[in-house]
Amino acid sequence: MKFLEALISFYTILPLRYHNLEYAAEYSYLSPLVVGFTTGSIAGIVCIILGWILPPCILAVIALSVLLLLTGFTHVDGLMDVADALMFRGSREERLKILHDKYCGSAAVITVLVVELTSIMSLTILICHSLLSAVIAIIIAEVVARIPHVILAYLGPLPNYHGLGYTFVSRMLGRVDKLVKMFILTLPVVIVLSLLAGITPKVILLLVVLLPLTLLYRAVIVRSFGFITGDILGASIELFRTVSLITLSIGL
Repeated sequence: MKFLEALISFYTILPLRYHNLEYAAEYSYLSPLVVGFTTGSIAGIVCIILGWILPPCILAVIALSVLLLLTGFTHVDGLMDVADALMFRGSREERLKILHDKYCGSAAVITVLVVELTSIMSLTILICHSLLSAVIAIIIAEVVARIPHVILAYLGPLPNYHGLGYTFVSRMLGRVDKLVKMFILTLPVVIVLSLLAGITPKVILLLVVLLPLTLLYRAVIVRSFGFITGDILGASIELFRTVSLITLSIGL
């Protein structure tokens, strides 16, 4: 079961003993189920404990804060870097320099505010409707938000330099077997959870729009940078968590 520890120790700050980047990259196709279910469940437990004493809006802020904290804010950092680089009107090489720049600009700050505030508002709506359904929705959103991460690594292109992105994309690039395994293992869990929460139509809608939105995101990224990097993979998780929460809160 070392791959479970490798995945959780890489994608989260949970203090597990086994740390192996290569192992985490090799089994990254299981990250939606393993990591998403883990982080979503922890945030859900926090919601259940505090849900009886805190108003929905405060609970939503805490729930999202737990999710961000569990990942060490690394995906938020990726989102900020990607936002700054995309807003720059220049060559790919110049955008890549901004992507790797340690400073952040106004585009990064505003993008994170919009994305995370939208998640908080969506969570508030879900919690107001039903605390139990909101907890399950959080788990579903965490799982589904990581599916594009795997699809992007599968499609590539591979970065032209060695880094975290190179390690993960190279282990997933063109691996149909891993992509199929991800869907076979992940989708049944998502559907069962949706049945428990009574939100199956919304989850089906989410899964339907997920692929075209992922392809759109990839098209923008490839046109702007030429390939998929670690920051780009991390940013996708933040963006698609928000997309998932918005979809699950529709009509409530």
